[in-house]
Amino acid sequence: MSDADPPDLGPIATRILHEDDRVRIWEQTIAPGEATAPHHHAHDYALVELGPATVEVAPVEGLPNPHFEKAFELPAKRGSVYFVPRGSNEVARNVGDTPYRAILVEFKQPA
Repeated sequence: MSDADPPDLGPIATRILHEDDRVRIWEQTIAPGEATAPHHHAHDYALVELGPATVEVAPVEGLPNPHFEKAFELPAKRGSVYFVPRGSNEVARNVGDTPYRAILVEFKQPA
């Protein structure tokens, strides 16, 4: 894939639960063996894990990714919270045998 032929980018999660001028709150559900569409994180966000699952996060081929160069596994644990800076182009795939569930809170305005 070349820069002249970028992939279509999708939403960062499954559905929006709430949005106002400051935040956008998403629900994320990924069934075992399923993956998100390639997507771009335009805002810093907090990721709140809702249950145990294993997700592989991979960069989108042909697009820059300032935070990681290779795919990695994220063993999600209920109650884990991560702060993630904006800028990633990525795909998340559920590589476990339980549904992946999380809440993403995008911060639309800088702190």
